[in-house]
Amino acid sequence: MDDNWDEAARLRRRQAGLDDDAAAPEGRSGLGVPCVVASVYHATGSTAGAFYTMELQDVSGSETEGASGVFTATGLRFKALNLGSVQPPNNTKVACQRGDYRWVFRYDG
Repeated sequence: MDDNWDEAARLRRRQAGLDDDAAAPEGRSGLGVPCVVASVYHATGSTAGAFYTMELQDVSGSETEGASGVFTATGLRFKALNLGSVQPPNNTKVACQRGDYRWVFRYDG
């Protein structure tokens, strides 16, 4: 029952978002697609196209050409679907995008 309720709520949020986009003035399509950097927290099994537990990363460092970025785990975790063809190893950093109220990333090795 909970899964059906969650799916119904997701579809209502999606419809509300589409309604908001349709009502927006022309030329204004919102703020874009949310994107975060996360690392694979716990990869289990051997299936590439599955949901994985991800850990959100803070990105910092000197914003100068050639400087390395610094990643810091925030402790915040969420699920994201791998759209790629390879299972990512633990601690692999990827860019995750939110679409249709779900997080996705692509890892092909």
